[in-house]
Amino acid sequence: MTNAAATDGVEIEVDQLVSIIGRYLGGGNAEVLAAQALVDSEAAHDPGFGLELLAESVGLRAAPVVEQADLVGRLDASECFGPTAVAAATIHAVDAASRDGIGMVRATSVGRLGRLAPYARWGAGRGVVTWVVADAPPAVAPHGGNAAVLGTNPIAIAAPGQPVLVADFATSAATEMARRDDSHLLAPRGGLIGTLVSLMVAVLTGGVSGRRPTRAAGRTVAVLALRPDDIEETSAWLDRLASDFVASGARLPGRRVEACSGAPTMRVDLERCGPVAAEVATYANNARRSGSDRT
Repeated sequence: MTNAAATDGVEIEVDQLVSIIGRYLGGGNAEVLAAQALVDSEAAHDPGFGLELLAESVGLRAAPVVEQADLVGRLDASECFGPTAVAAATIHAVDAASRDGIGMVRATSVGRLGRLAPYARWGAGRGVVTWVVADAPPAVAPHGGNAAVLGTNPIAIAAPGQPVLVADFATSAATEMARRDDSHLLAPRGGLIGTLVSLMVAVLTGGVSGRRPTRAAGRTVAVLALRPDDIEETSAWLDRLASDFVASGARLPGRRVEACSGAPTMRVDLERCGPVAAEVATYANNARRSGSDRT
């Protein structure tokens, strides 16, 4: 890899980049969805949530297995790459909702996740209202408090429509990457409202798992999927809601990221590609030479 390539990056088709990462992670449906989520985040220029997470996959590529003992599926992600675990939980919950009307999976001991919106959007694209929430290790002081009690506790929800309606946000005013050290407290987003929504996430995840996340034990993720009674009627209602939202002068949530991730090709920094950097560089260089030979 040349210094110029590492600095300037290489141009590659988005589908091919997803394919390379998906194969590296294991090649299953969950691995491909995790790869798509990482590439979407990279395209949206979300620091800390894109391809750089691949460095954490080394030694954590066990295939995630969801155990379905009752209505709630369970996944122990202690030996899995975080995004792959979330992808597996999402696929299982969405499949259950498509079949039975409702599906829920909780995953414990989950490492760094990246953005949750791509997973919720994937579920909505299959006609299912999809919630993905994560209870993170304590870093946020609740409104009026002075000690870390809550996590950054992100939420993503997506509903089927044209376009898919997506909301994705952390309940804290900043991400964990903004913390200088463990003594640095983060504030809840929106004060009391952020505190209450974060508490809801903690209850939704902990109420099923009976455990609180820690830095050593990782995060707890819950995926809840609901199949609309009438998908056409629901989609039409959501389309009207989205239209009214835009007509009011507001920006519809999720449009910026969707626009960023919709291009057929993207330029990637090989240094951020970690364990797949060599394969990405080889493919991009071969494609460039092939293109030159045709001209």
